[in-house]
Amino acid sequence: MRTHDDVAELHPDLRPLVLEILTALREQGYRPRVFETYRTAERQAELVAKGASKRTRSKHQHEEPAGTPAARAVDIIDAVLGWKSPVFFEALAVAAEARGLVAGHRWRWRDSAHVEMPGG
Repeated sequence: MRTHDDVAELHPDLRPLVLEILTALREQGYRPRVFETYRTAERQAELVAKGASKRTRSKHQHEEPAGTPAARAVDIIDAVLGWKSPVFFEALAVAAEARGLVAGHRWRWRDSAHVEMPGG
């Protein structure tokens, strides 16, 4: 199932912060790439079935009342390093936390590419 990677599908408060994070990571020599923004219920179920997520509902799935995707979470990877660079994910976590966001890299069950808005 295809992923959504359009920053326009992010919550309006999250979008500019993600753009700042991407810029900060580029300035450090990384090649950050938005891997996933909005996530359908089908995609979330697929990730749970594969063991890639433990939640049946995700902040990636948030929509505005009019049904417009407004994800409150984003997954960011490095275009060259992919999913296997602890150094990149540490830099991502630092950049996200500097902007008041929550980094999945800090969780016990790590989701290192994941960054989300705080709160419910």
